[in-house]
Amino acid sequence: MWEQSTSGTIYLVLNGVRLDAKDNALDEEPFGIAVSSTGADTSGVFIHHGDWQGRTIPLSTTHSGLLASTSLGQYFPLSRVPNSSSGPITALAKTSHEGAFNRMMKHFLGSTTIQSSS
Repeated sequence: MWEQSTSGTIYLVLNGVRLDAKDNALDEEPFGIAVSSTGADTSGVFIHHGDWQGRTIPLSTTHSGLLASTSLGQYFPLSRVPNSSSGPITALAKTSHEGAFNRMMKHFLGSTTIQSSS
């Protein structure tokens, strides 16, 4: 996910989904960087245990068993992830990915939400 600001800075957010075996759930953990017109910053933001809606998905007993018995835990496709590999931020509206993006942008800009220009 990315968004370009009027200053020319591009904010890139990668939203990883990890298996939380202890809580029998899938959790989102975004990592973000800001790339200005002069180059990438030397640091980024990683959000572990965020609190936006839909960040954690409880797994059923069936799904837990499948993940434990195979390597599916390395890649578990989610039906709520858009099929397209690119598109406007608005395509993520009302999803947990929108929540992850907005939380990351809050860290970058100190605001609560980002409105997409797309």
